Amino acid sequence: MRLSPTVRSISGIASMHSPWLSWVYYYGVGGILLVTSVVLILRTGAARWSLWTDRRLLALLVIGTVASAACHAAWIVWATGE
Repeated sequence: MRLSPTVRSISGIASMHSPWLSWVYYYGVGGILLVTSVVLILRTGAARWSLWTDRRLLALLVIGTVASAACHAAWIVWATGE
């Protein structure tokens, strides 16, 4: 039975020996926690979107997470050639 390229790539990531599985888990769970935290911070009033310093802090949290994920992905590609 031939698998579609999408199914093959997903099954390749799901392999326990794939470095991408830990990347997906780390940034998937971390992303969910980050979004949940930012929503709670804004809803409780711990940070106010109207303040420039609070907007900058929240933007740095998101940008830092995305930059970290991108660097980690580049490192995996470089190390494995995938």
